[in-house]
Amino acid sequence: MKVKTKRPVLHNGEIKTEFTTNEQHARELETKGLIDKAPAKAGEEKPSDEKPASKPRARNGG
Repeated sequence: MKVKTKRPVLHNGEIKTEFTTNEQHARELETKGLIDKAPAKAGEEKPSDEKPASKPRARNGG
């Protein structure tokens, strides 16, 4: 999978901002904050940033 880093990193002895890596390494880079969210596999849904709207709760008089 191809990833693009937020800042230059040393990869295979070269300073790069784009390179090909495996899925586990991409998740590690994401955890460290070096890349944006790793691209989802084909067929997987991307998680939505939107939260479901919550209904206002009625107050019990008091």
